[in-house]
Amino acid sequence: MWFKQIILLAFCVFAIIIFFNNDTYNNWLNRFLLNPDITEQFGRLDMKTRMEDRYGSPFKLMEMLKERIDTSANKENNVVLLPPNTYIRAQHIENFSLPEPAVFYYLSGIKSVWTTSPDVKKANWAILAVPGKGLSITKLRDSNDVNQLLQIYKNYKPDL
Repeated sequence: MWFKQIILLAFCVFAIIIFFNNDTYNNWLNRFLLNPDITEQFGRLDMKTRMEDRYGSPFKLMEMLKERIDTSANKENNVVLLPPNTYIRAQHIENFSLPEPAVFYYLSGIKSVWTTSPDVKKANWAILAVPGKGLSITKLRDSNDVNQLLQIYKNYKPDL
C-alpha cells in the first residue's frame, strides 16, 4: 500500500518538474510566485485591467463593440451575428477566434447568435471579417442583410 503512494508521489513530483521546465510556465513561476513585483501588481487591480489580462484580445474587441453599439438608440434590443471562426481563419485573420454567444454576453453584456441559431433573424448587428484589415462591425438594416450574410457563412461550420 505504501509502495503505491510513494510511486504516485514520485510520479507527481516528476510531472511538476517537467511542467515547470517549459519556458512559458517557468517564466510565470519566476515572475509571479518566486520573484513577484508587488508594485506592478498593485497597479493592475482594477476590474478592466484584470479582465484584459485574463481574456486578452477578445475582451478588448468586446470593449470596442460596446462603445460602438452603445451609441445606437435601441441598445436594449441589440443582437450581434457572430461569424463562424472557420470563416475568420479563411479570411486570413490569424490568432483570433470569437467566443461562443454565452461568453460573448459575459464579456460585453450584448446578446449574440451564431449562424445556426434559431434566433438568427433577430440579429441587427454583424461582425465582419475584412481580409487584410481585421474585424469590423456593421448595422444590419433588415432580414435581407442577414440572409446575405447567411449565404456567405453557409459553407463554414461554427466551432469553438
